[in-house]
Amino acid sequence: MKLTVDSLAEQINDAALGYEVGGLQRFRARVHRRRARTRKIFHKATIFDHYAFHDGGRTELQYNIGLEEEDGDRWWRHGVAFSFERSQTLSDPSVLIPKVERFNAWLRANPGALKGFKISSWDAERGWSGEKPLAAIPKAWMEDGVFIFVGKRWQESEADVGRILRDFDRLYPAYKFVESG
Repeated sequence: MKLTVDSLAEQINDAALGYEVGGLQRFRARVHRRRARTRKIFHKATIFDHYAFHDGGRTELQYNIGLEEEDGDRWWRHGVAFSFERSQTLSDPSVLIPKVERFNAWLRANPGALKGFKISSWDAERGWSGEKPLAAIPKAWMEDGVFIFVGKRWQESEADVGRILRDFDRLYPAYKFVESG
């Protein structure tokens, strides 16, 4: 049976309590001084056919999983992202620019902490940029309609929820730094 975004998100939610990132929603509640809607990383409102982002992640550095289908192959990604796409919950994507700058500052202060992670971007005009070694996010990518992804990409046959959660834990210090600002 083929993996779906919904089933992968649920597997991650079910296993997350054994990892530091399992406290994501409690951390968010403290930082934003409001009650968390859920303790799960992904919520039914943030899970779609080809991607999911953490509950509350639209205006944040978002934990993200996604499915890409090309030439009959199914590729998955997991990591963090900034989505400069306008929506009801993000009418002005420029509010993400200071967060991108904080992410870049964290990368400079922690060289090698995310060894093995790649960076890419997507927009409707150019499609995917292709994976590049992780480096600071360029200013040219901080514009309306651009999706910026930092993480890993893998074939469906390599699905491993534990690996995803270990990588989410490696990203958690960056997330906390960005969102505590």
